[in-house]
Amino acid sequence: MKSTTDAAHYLRMIWQGHDEQSKEMCESGAFGLYDILAPSALGFNKAQAAELVMKAFWLADEAESWQGRSLTEENQLYSQAGSNLKMSRELVGLETKSVGFTIDWWISYRHKDRKAVLENLVKEHVCQLNCVSDTDVARRCAGIIVEAATEHQKRNWEACEAKLQEYFELYLPAFLNQF
Repeated sequence: MKSTTDAAHYLRMIWQGHDEQSKEMCESGAFGLYDILAPSALGFNKAQAAELVMKAFWLADEAESWQGRSLTEENQLYSQAGSNLKMSRELVGLETKSVGFTIDWWISYRHKDRKAVLENLVKEHVCQLNCVSDTDVARRCAGIIVEAATEHQKRNWEACEAKLQEYFELYLPAFLNQF
């Protein structure tokens, strides 16, 4: 399935663009991923949504800088990041209930709580894949995304993208099965 390869490439672009502080790469990756996940959304909405994704990543980075200094400031910035993610998903017609879990795993990751990262990733996937009664796919997706993130941390983009392709081979059929 070509779209699994493309989806993996686009998510890798978001992650790499974020790491390299390349607004263009991050937004291009988000636009491409939204093109796969929400093909009927208007191009203008996808472009706006992609910009909001990039802003959410940067707000989370800023929140991290407040870690241990001001919980109020840190939480406010994560809340703003969540608002940006929610708006981005609304613009392209995707569900928004998972946003809270996304932000929670971002916080858990930055606070080095690996157990909470995995728990929130599973909950995020349960929401996104609408698999409340069968969480096996959500658990497997969460595990693979953690493996991809490990390669991402090493800046091993080829291995990261290979793991992301494995992820999307599981995720996309479950995601598209909802429609």
